[in-house]
Amino acid sequence: MILEIGTKWLNEFSPSSKALQTIVPKVLYNLESVNDATVLAKWKDSLYERFGEFDCWFEKILQNHLIFKDFPINYRFGTYEDYFFGIFSGYFFAKFVAICYMADKTEKSDLADVFSLLYRLIGHTNFEFNAYVLLKQAGLNSLDKIKTLML
Repeated sequence: MILEIGTKWLNEFSPSSKALQTIVPKVLYNLESVNDATVLAKWKDSLYERFGEFDCWFEKILQNHLIFKDFPINYRFGTYEDYFFGIFSGYFFAKFVAICYMADKTEKSDLADVFSLLYRLIGHTNFEFNAYVLLKQAGLNSLDKIKTLML
């Protein structure tokens, strides 16, 4: 499920995002050899080994994004639960792309670059609403179901 959703979103969002277009070929190239999520788990473990502060950095990025979006003020969605799905979509996509992009990279600057490109898309477009719609279309319409996308 993670691979299918992540790959679909890469293909869905990259045509309209020049920022994303710069990294999508590398991410898709890395994903060509992946046929199950165990490889993704290995890439994640490797990323955490190389960057022990990854969770702290990612949390700071998310907090900055929430402040930028005026959270908890809800301008974009019908309910706060819907808003949560949109925020979660950004979390999932950013972490998925970062893990896949960094599969063979070791520099902090590469990680900083990928997050800056991703949050250019997430922060300056309707990404969260569009991804929320894609989650609903995929039947991921409850907290129990979106847990399957936790990385």
